[in-house]
Order: sequence, then C-alpha cells, then structure tokens
Amino acid sequence: MALRRPKITAQECALRLLSARDRTVFELRAKLQNKDFPPAEIDTVMSNLQETKVISDARFVENYLREMTNLRPCSLSQSQFRLRARGIAPELVIEKWQELALSEEELAQKVTQIKLRVLQKNDPKFREKLARHLAGRGFSWGIIQKILRDLKT
Repeated sequence: MALRRPKITAQECALRLLSARDRTVFELRAKLQNKDFPPAEIDTVMSNLQETKVISDARFVENYLREMTNLRPCSLSQSQFRLRARGIAPELVIEKWQELALSEEELAQKVTQIKLRVLQKNDPKFREKLARHLAGRGFSWGIIQKILRDLKT
C-alpha cells in the first residue's frame, strides 16, 4: 500500500521553490502555473510574497549583477538580454547597474585579465580571439578597441 502525500498549497510550493534559490516573479509564477495551481491562488500567493518582500525582482537583479561582476562579467546589454528571459524589464537592469556604479570598461578589463590566462600571447590570432571573446560578452567595438590598444603598451 503506497502512502499518499498530502497536497501542498501554492504558498508552500512557492516557499519550497524559493528555498532552493532566488527567483524572479515571472519565474515563480510560471513554476506555479506548471504545477496546475488555480490562477486566483497563484495571484494571492504572489501578491503576499511581494508585500512581505520574500520575493523581489529588484533584489534579484541587484544580486545577479553582483554575482555576474565576480563570476562571469559581461556588458550591460548582455545582462539585459539574460535578465529579459527571466521576465525583468530592461529599465530595472539599467537602474540597478547605475546604483551599483558598474563600468563596462572595468568589466571588459576583468574579462580580458581572465582570458589572458588561457590565451597564448605568441598566438598569431591572439588579438582576434580576444576581440571575439569580448564581443561575445556584449562589449561594444569602442571598448574592445580600447582594450586592444592598451594591450600594446
């Protein structure tokens, strides 16, 4: 005889999901919808969690940007692109970027220092590989050119 688990509420499910990792409002709502909770119950849970500040897109963006600058630096446009997929408005990303006083040029320097550990300077395509890597992280051509100029000296 199999034991049946008691059915959990949307609130309990949301708190379990948030205990694993921080999520955006958009992500949490989608998870609850996938678990077939009634829309009215989801709306109630989401508004309660936002009122009590258990979930906050602004806090999520700030934490994301702090981690990004240390673990995988990228440009503002790349951050906006990644966070847009999580339901975050680009304006909120810009606002938090400015609050944290992040600089694309400093982040590009950081990416360069990390990449220099892997690239061989005697490689004839060294500069091309570095430029492609920086472009892949969303940095503008102007910043890439400045980084490459600074490498000469």
